[in-house]
Amino acid sequence: MHSPTAAGASLRVLALALLLALAGTGCGEGCSGGGDAPATTGAAGNTTDPGTQDPNADGRVNGLTPEQAALVLARVGTREITAGELAARLAAEGRYTQARFASPERRREYLDKMIELALLAAEAERLGYQNDPLVVQAREQAMREEMLRELVDARVQRAEVTDEAIEAYYQAHLSEYNQPAQVRALHIVVRTRAEAQRYLQQLRGQADIAPFRAVAEAHNIDDTRERGGDLLFFGMEGEGPPQAVREAAFALARIGDVSPEVIESPMGFHIVRLTGRRAALERSLADVEGPIRNAIWAEQREQARQRLLDELRGEAQIEEHVDVLDSLQLDPPRPVAPTDPEPTSPAGAESETEAP
Repeated sequence: MHSPTAAGASLRVLALALLLALAGTGCGEGCSGGGDAPATTGAAGNTTDPGTQDPNADGRVNGLTPEQAALVLARVGTREITAGELAARLAAEGRYTQARFASPERRREYLDKMIELALLAAEAERLGYQNDPLVVQAREQAMREEMLRELVDARVQRAEVTDEAIEAYYQAHLSEYNQPAQVRALHIVVRTRAEAQRYLQQLRGQADIAPFRAVAEAHNIDDTRERGGDLLFFGMEGEGPPQAVREAAFALARIGDVSPEVIESPMGFHIVRLTGRRAALERSLADVEGPIRNAIWAEQREQARQRLLDELRGEAQIEEHVDVLDSLQLDPPRPVAPTDPEPTSPAGAESETEAP
């Protein structure tokens, strides 16, 4: 059995990939380099090439008869690599990889890579890596995903999503596809007009945004003080600052402009600086039909998976000890808290923003 050294940790990762490859998850980057588009498949999952004769007619699989598929191309110890296995792995590759390995010479290269993977996997197994918890966990995950692909995903087809379902989804999510114009602004808000007027005289005409932020951080009387007066994006309606501040921000012509006068609202007295502008977003059903179809398809697959899980739970004998779980004091490493991301524009919306 391997020892837990740094070299062993590296070998464990390699062994994980190799053992999964031999488990039937594909030849991987060692064979093809990966990254190209997957081949198109028919209803049974076999590779098809539109405009050519079906290579899987007459009981053939990936163009091979059962007798041809059983032919042994190489032996690595007790491990046999058959023509059917090589053809299946090529079929799982993208069409560009398939084209690259179409000639007999290149297919020999592909076979040689499979032999190398088998050699390394055999050595990993000899060293006991097949029992490594990480390898076992990944193997179980690969089995689960393959089962779900065959029992669930292959039976829920994208083409079966109806036009009526797409129309209903679009109507239910209209706010995502049609949004009014928005602006982003900083503001300074204080309790008296005199104080606001003093800051306006100080900041008017300054191209640099930093002094405006500094005053907001030091003197704002609302929660935007913590973020330098940033009001984020808002429209003329909906959530956002007081109406007078909205109107003042929308009236500014250029990014970086500051309101010429102090603005009064029930909150206090404001100065506004325009920092961003986002054009109105209007997307028709035809514009988003593809993404909506994908979203419904994904939802249907998830529902089918959940039905399978519900059936398995109903048939299985499951014994849980939540009292034991509750008694444990778990203390996993705490990840570094991410900073709040900058708000992004909705897909398809034009946006311009002042540099911070």
